[in-house]
Order: sequence, then structure tokens, then C-alpha cells
Amino acid sequence: MKGFLAFIFVLGIIIIVHETGHFVVAKLNKIRVNRFSIGFGPKIINKKFTETEFTLGILPFGGYVDLNEDNLDITDSRAFNSKKPIQKFLVVIAGAIMNFVLAYIIIFSLGVNQEVPITVIDEVLIDSPAYEAGIKSGDEIISINDDKIKYWFDIVEIISFSDKNSVLEFDVLRDDDIKHFKLKPEINDENRLVVGIKPKLEKDFITSVKYSNKDFFNKFTMLTDGFKKTLKLVGTGYRVKAQGKGVELSVGYSHPVNIAAPEGVEIKVEGQDTIHISGYDKQKVGQTAAEIRKVRPPEPYKGKGIRYEDEVVRRKQGKAAA
Repeated sequence: MKGFLAFIFVLGIIIIVHETGHFVVAKLNKIRVNRFSIGFGPKIINKKFTETEFTLGILPFGGYVDLNEDNLDITDSRAFNSKKPIQKFLVVIAGAIMNFVLAYIIIFSLGVNQEVPITVIDEVLIDSPAYEAGIKSGDEIISINDDKIKYWFDIVEIISFSDKNSVLEFDVLRDDDIKHFKLKPEINDENRLVVGIKPKLEKDFITSVKYSNKDFFNKFTMLTDGFKKTLKLVGTGYRVKAQGKGVELSVGYSHPVNIAAPEGVEIKVEGQDTIHISGYDKQKVGQTAAEIRKVRPPEPYKGKGIRYEDEVVRRKQGKAAA
């Protein structure tokens, strides 16, 4: 029963905020609002203030703002249809924008001034890849595979998008010196790729604000666009083409290599050298990208191969002729 009442309360808040967005923007644009109604069924509240009737129904499963959109008299300066297209557009989208603002406020208020993970390592698990590589508690991670690290989110994302057979190059700050480590992630009991490190938690208002903002936009991106990864083919004659729901790679072997898209992952080909991978499961997107990349990883001398779009390939100098 408590759960149901909580659901009703939250739903009611969402509806009120949504309809308030329409109402406020309509008023700001001097549009007549005949009724502001929340809920259906028998009316608990039915009051009129100035020109607007405010009603509250017993069943809070919806709501509406009556702008009398059927009034086609464009000579009525306060009619909805007499307003400019941009004004009408703003009124229509105001509800969704208010819900977006509400979501931001909730996530921000939950995260702000709380202990948040920073890029300094608090604990290295014994026998983990990080432990075996020599990473220690107190090390600050400044980059992985030449990708600059700002937030703990960045570290989690890079590891999640990697492959268990790939080598991650960590640059850490230790006692004012930058040290370099190479390690391979492993799969834990939850079927996630990890390297065996835990972050230090810090309670600082500015850090909490940055973390809350990052957390909100990560969640928003996940809900709207999902997770994405882009691969580029570099090399003479290297090309890719769509093959069903997957891709066919021609990357210097005697025969093409076919990779199928797993369930929940979409693979798109752009031109002959670009592969876009997307989905709502970060782990699947990362694993699919890593599987395609390992068909022909970037080689260290000429840089030919399949690389991530933002990947920096550390090139080695070839041997000089004797």
C-alpha cells in the first residue's frame, strides 16, 4: 500500500510540474488559459481565479491545460492560434522542459554535498590486474590510453568499453612523478570488466556539483541516445561494409571477416572506413567494439588497423637499415 501511495505521489508531482510548464509559458506569452486541471473523476477542488478555472480530480493519472486551441479567431490577441509559431512551440514543449528540470533538480539534490569518487585510488585489490601491475593506493589516475581523466566515470567507462584481451596503459601521478603501467582487465562475478581498484571518496561542495552534473548528463544520454562507440579503419585497401545486422571487414587477410551484432546492439557503417556501434547496454557496446577492433588492432609502426575514433596510437620507430 505504501508503495502504491508513493507511486501516486510521484506521478502527481510529475504531472503538476509538466502542466505548470505549459501554464506559466502560456501566461508569459499573454495566452488565455481557460482551465488548469490535474486528475480525472469527481472534483476535489474546483476554484476559479481571475480567468482560469483550477480543478483537482480524485484520480491523479493525468492533466491538461485548456488553451482553447479550437478558437481560430486570429484577431483575438489572447487566443493561442493568434500567436507567432515560436510562441506556440514554446508553450507546447514547456511541459517536457519542466520535467527535464525536475529530473535535474532531483539528481542534483541527491548528489550534491555527498561523498563522491575522485580519480585518486583508495584501495587496490590483492591479486587484481592493478595489483599485479604495481599500481598502489594513493595513485592519481591522470590518463588511460592517452585519454585524459577528469572523473571516476571516465575510468569506469574506458574499462567497460575495453576488451579482456586488450592492454590498458595507465598514467598515474605518484609523489609528483608520472608513472606508466600496462594491465589487462578481467571479468568479475557480475560479468563486468574491472582492474581491481576502488576510488577515494571526497566530500567537497564543488566536486559534488561537478559529479552531480556529470551523473545527470550520463543518465540523460543513456536514456535518450544510449551508449556509442565509433571505429575507424586505417590502411590502404582496408574497408568495411554492412552485412545483415553486422559488418564485413576487409583488412588485409586472404578473406573477409564477418562480425554479427549481438542482441541489443546496432552496428552502422559510414562510407568504407567508419563503424558506429550503439546500444543501451554499455558492456555490450564496449565488447562489440573491442571484438571488431581485435580483428586487426593498430600495429605500432605504421598505425594500420582498426582503432577507436579518439584513440591515439603510440607509434614505434622502425629499425634503421644497416
